[in-house]
Amino acid sequence: VPGSPSSASVSFPTVHTTSPTISSLPVFGEAPFLDSRQSPSRSFVPGTVFPTSPDEMGKRRKTDPADSPSLQSLQGTIIDDPQLSPLVVKHHHSFTSNLGLPSQSYSPLQSPILSDTGSTRIDDDEEAQRKRYPADKAYFIAKEILTTERTYLKDLEVLTVWFRSAIIKENAMPEGLMTLLFSNIDPIYEFHRAFLKEVEQRLALWEGRSNAHVKGDYQRIGDIMLRNMHTLKEFTGYLQKHDEVLTELEKATKRLRKLETVYKEFELQKVCYLPLNTFLLKPIQRLMHYKLILGRLCKHYSPDHRDYVDCKDALKEVTQMTAQL
Repeated sequence: VPGSPSSASVSFPTVHTTSPTISSLPVFGEAPFLDSRQSPSRSFVPGTVFPTSPDEMGKRRKTDPADSPSLQSLQGTIIDDPQLSPLVVKHHHSFTSNLGLPSQSYSPLQSPILSDTGSTRIDDDEEAQRKRYPADKAYFIAKEILTTERTYLKDLEVLTVWFRSAIIKENAMPEGLMTLLFSNIDPIYEFHRAFLKEVEQRLALWEGRSNAHVKGDYQRIGDIMLRNMHTLKEFTGYLQKHDEVLTELEKATKRLRKLETVYKEFELQKVCYLPLNTFLLKPIQRLMHYKLILGRLCKHYSPDHRDYVDCKDALKEVTQMTAQL
């Protein structure tokens, strides 16, 4: 039918292609697509699928071992072919050796990380870390004293540094109230600064991070606690005034509008993450925390431990102080 698609005749020019031989192809890597049953003089047929996956290569190894006649024929043909470059021969030997010796393939278990040498190196690192950071429970309790003491000192600075600066800047607090407030908190703050430094030095010696040449028994904390709890007992009079300080501060904020404004604005600042009167109670709470920590140390140590007596005496000191508050 004229005009119909079936009647249209289109002629295409014939294109003659010459399939390149393997010897003329560039070689990259170990040529995993090389078919050992095919002579290198054969032409390459477009569309041919070569085994490139590990499963296909495994099947090829089973069906075509290295000592088969076809592979031996291929070896002789490639090596004797003068048109092949040394690079082709080199990669061919590598390929055929992998086919012929599957049992000698590289195993990931031979990695240095998984070998005995790597395991020894890891064990040495862990041993060095254990020596530097002791695993004794008393060490971790002493570490807790250190970290919580740092936080506690920052809490005291909310009053001794930041709140003091705010009221001095605005001249918002009467002189008598300032004396009552800071004459009680300042001595306690200075005491804990010295106590923190002493605990830091002891933990550094305990971990072996400083003064390594000094020999001594530093893996204990009871002697420091006993000495400082005895000193802190002298501040019991200051701690007993916390009720008076809270009462007078509350009366002043109700009576003085300027002080009330400074007080409320300060509590909105980031540094004052708790109500201000809570920071005034921190010294009392710290004593209770010392009591708990010393009780845990006494339970951990056996009565014949060298640190047990000091911890027990320090616990008595703290218990007497808390009973007076």
